Amino acid sequence: MGSVNKFDPAYAYLHTVNKQQKYGHLLSLSLKRETAPLWGDLGLDSITLNLMIHELDFVTWLVGTTVNVEVWGQETADKQQSLVRAVFNYSQAHAEVIASSQMPRSHPFTIGYEAYFERAKLVYHETDENGETHSCLYAYTQTEREEIALVPADPYQKSLEHAIWCIQNHQESTLSLQNAVLSLKTALELKTRLQFKR
Repeated sequence: MGSVNKFDPAYAYLHTVNKQQKYGHLLSLSLKRETAPLWGDLGLDSITLNLMIHELDFVTWLVGTTVNVEVWGQETADKQQSLVRAVFNYSQAHAEVIASSQMPRSHPFTIGYEAYFERAKLVYHETDENGETHSCLYAYTQTEREEIALVPADPYQKSLEHAIWCIQNHQESTLSLQNAVLSLKTALELKTRLQFKR
């Protein structure tokens, strides 16, 4: 489920403050997803669809799509693991997605973001190691560093509950087919560009 980040409290918070312009306009966003080689083939032929898709879906949901995209990728010797950086340039903002499936085995599964606004910076960091998840979200403003309290939630469960509620109540869903198509097209375009560069 590539749209699961929409229901992760830290990412939902970022979407909300961006929409409300609590800290002014979003200027730059960097998202990451890093894992040791535990999930099978995540080389350049599959990493955009099977690992990066969560961040790509979130970027297209938050700031939309752009034709101004750059991508760089590198595989390991066995072609099963890779590191990819994708850069999205918008007229008023910049976004970057970093995904790695070739982290050392001592490195925990890690996700996070850094969001630069006109009047603040948000930093989110989450690690999952030995079945234990640790996360923190900070807002850095002119006057303080504030830790944003997040109510723990299972984003997979929340997304399913949301879909069921929308069906039962005939409401438009955050899990729109249009956004899913945009993120899928983005992932496929990056995959094609990576193959072309090899």
